[in-house]
Amino acid sequence: MIIDQTHSLFEDIVETIRAPLLVLDSDLKVLLVNQSFYDSFKVKPEETMRQLIYDLGNKQWDIPKLRELLETILPEKTTFDNYEVEHDFATIGRRIMLLNARQIEQAKGKERIILLAIEDITERKEIEAGLEKTRKELAVIKIAADEVSEYAESIINTVREPLIALDQYLRVVSVSRSFYDFFKVKPEETMGQLIYDLGNKQWDIPKLRELLENILPQKATFENYEVEHDFVTIGRRIMVLNARQIQRALGKERIILLAIEDITERKHLEEEREKLIKELQNSLAEIKTLSGLLPICASCKKIRDDKGYWNQIEGYIQKHSDAQFSHGMCPECSDELYGKEDWYIEMKNEEKQKK
Repeated sequence: MIIDQTHSLFEDIVETIRAPLLVLDSDLKVLLVNQSFYDSFKVKPEETMRQLIYDLGNKQWDIPKLRELLETILPEKTTFDNYEVEHDFATIGRRIMLLNARQIEQAKGKERIILLAIEDITERKEIEAGLEKTRKELAVIKIAADEVSEYAESIINTVREPLIALDQYLRVVSVSRSFYDFFKVKPEETMGQLIYDLGNKQWDIPKLRELLENILPQKATFENYEVEHDFVTIGRRIMVLNARQIQRALGKERIILLAIEDITERKHLEEEREKLIKELQNSLAEIKTLSGLLPICASCKKIRDDKGYWNQIEGYIQKHSDAQFSHGMCPECSDELYGKEDWYIEMKNEEKQKK
């Protein structure tokens, strides 16, 4: 029964993580996959479970860089973090991914397993090429049993984003390293504290209270709730919150996994993009054009406006477009005005001689 509970809680943790996550055995065959992996890479469970990772999706995962990481680097180091891999998938196209993996030695007599977390950073890379973008998600858990704790802590530290686990009284029972790094807090100031008291009450956010105390008890989960708050240590931040309530074995209290995604930079980029679009639209609106039939006098060449007034052609065009005029005289008009003048005749003869 304990093994079943452990396995169930482990699967809950894997499913809580929004990023694609694979659990492999020592032969690099798939033991467990979260729903995010299926959704992101358009594969089915029957095509995935117990398969060699390189054979997934009709050998789409037979990536030289991935082979090097799993077969050469991981056995030597037991972990690798933030390895960037770019690959063209038949189902979803070109993707840029960050790979994080951790090798876990299980109890005596059991083979090691490998946790492989995959972060798709394609969109972020595309935005950075033009304006730039940010990123994604987190999860955390309180673990009671030693074996569950081992799994959970490994998963928490494999995920790059801040994760936090709370007990049913909303006190912190587990925190990822990225949470400490991002929010500039220390373990001794965090563990066992009410979430609202963290960072000298910086987390006492009305929207967070509503989510944890009203919405979460009713729905068991909430996803993609946007919260904006001004932190003393890191300034104004816009975050997306995701949480899952996990009911544990009989007699044990529930725990809450809270994942926090900082989208501040992405929001700023979106706002800047919208500003540029509006500026372009305003600029286009200010461009003046002339179209349609223009009534023009056959003799003096004045143009009649829509109010019935006759205007010099230069003034009319300047008023209704961005064109400007400079004045000169064409050869025909020069000959007509000055053709009989001695100085003009002399100038024309000099021009002919120069040619």
